[in-house]
Amino acid sequence: MIGRRFQDVVERQLAVFVADQDELLRACAEAEAVYGRAGAEGAEEAYGELAELLDAVAERLYDMRETYAGGLGSDDADSYRSRFDRAVRKRLPQVAETYRALAAETDLD
Repeated sequence: MIGRRFQDVVERQLAVFVADQDELLRACAEAEAVYGRAGAEGAEEAYGELAELLDAVAERLYDMRETYAGGLGSDDADSYRSRFDRAVRKRLPQVAETYRALAAETDLD
C-alpha cells in the first residue's frame, strides 16, 4: 500500500507537467528525430541540442519533485520521490535517463 500512496498525486502532477511543457517536449522529440537522421558531420551538434533540451526537461521535473517533497516529512518524502521517479520512467521514457542522472547527482550534494 505504501508504494501506491502517492500514485494519484504523481500521475496528476505528470499530466499537468506534460500539458504545461508540451512545447519543450515536442522540441525534444524533434531534436531526437534530427539526431537520428544526422550524418557523421552533424551528429555531434544535433546530439548537443538534444542533450540541452533533455537537461531542461529533467531540471523542471526535478524541481517539481523537490518542491512537493519539501512539504513532506522525511519518510513520506522518500516514498514520494521513489513513486515520482518510477512514474517518470514510465510516462517520459525519452527523458528518464537524463532525469535519473540529474536526480542522483543532485541528491548526493
